Amino acid sequence: MTIKNSIIFNNGDYGDPQVSVYGGGTLDISYCDIQGGLEGIESDANVIWGLGNIDTDPSFVRLGYSAGTLLVEGNYHLRSNGWRLSEYSLDWVYADVTSRRVDGGNPGSTPDNELLMMLPEDPNNDRGVNLRVNMGAYSATNQASIAPYGWALLADLSNDGVVDHVDLAGQVESWLTSAGEQPGDLRRDGIVDMMDFAALANDWSQITAWAQ
Repeated sequence: MTIKNSIIFNNGDYGDPQVSVYGGGTLDISYCDIQGGLEGIESDANVIWGLGNIDTDPSFVRLGYSAGTLLVEGNYHLRSNGWRLSEYSLDWVYADVTSRRVDGGNPGSTPDNELLMMLPEDPNNDRGVNLRVNMGAYSATNQASIAPYGWALLADLSNDGVVDHVDLAGQVESWLTSAGEQPGDLRRDGIVDMMDFAALANDWSQITAWAQ
């Protein structure tokens, strides 16, 4: 089983496992926000805790809840100071905070339908494109929240906020390997090579806005 670019939170009481898998095999998890981190996984499988996993508040727009027999649905778009969908409509608005999951997915994953057109004039988002795919339900869709400028670095493979030897090691691990969605494949052309190394070198020693 593979879990990637996902958010798994608030499943049961605090301290309960967020993911339970039994029956052996391998559970490969990368670029996910899982409450409790590795300790939030209960499994007799071989668990591969890959690159980019984090354990922080997802910063959803609004959590769902139950009131007696009534279930009130939540809004699981990610908050962002760079643009997100409104809580009550399909208008694009600002939020007061930005979720770490915005642009926090696998650098080798293609954003697909995440918003790629220029948005209204905005000094905080002058790129007009998503740098990386988001984590969560709206990852790779046209409803994905957009990060403010400087929020993420393409070559931050480890999701720790700085491009350093840890990210280089992650890229070297799949050096000259041909496969889809490899974290070190920053050009997303199916192979990790010198062009990807150049992209990593371009971000070398830079620090994300949230880690400063």
